[in-house]
Amino acid sequence: MAHQLCYLCRSGTKTAKEFDPESRALLTTVDCPRCGRYRVMPHAWTNHERSCLAAYVHHENEVGRRPPLIQATNWTTLVKLGEAILQRR
Repeated sequence: MAHQLCYLCRSGTKTAKEFDPESRALLTTVDCPRCGRYRVMPHAWTNHERSCLAAYVHHENEVGRRPPLIQATNWTTLVKLGEAILQRR
């Protein structure tokens, strides 16, 4: 794994590239000490969107689910789920 910045919280993290046969895309697997483990197709998000995505990823890691895949087709839904998680806290 290479060292890079987390796409969500911008802290130092470890990343690795992998080919995902399901989406047929090159993904980055991020293992962030703050957000948790997730897979992503890099995208430009606002700070609010990043916070919501980080909350969603953290929640999924806490409950022991598979590291979420954040991609162009689902990131807006994941932002909404993250907003709901943040509102519950």
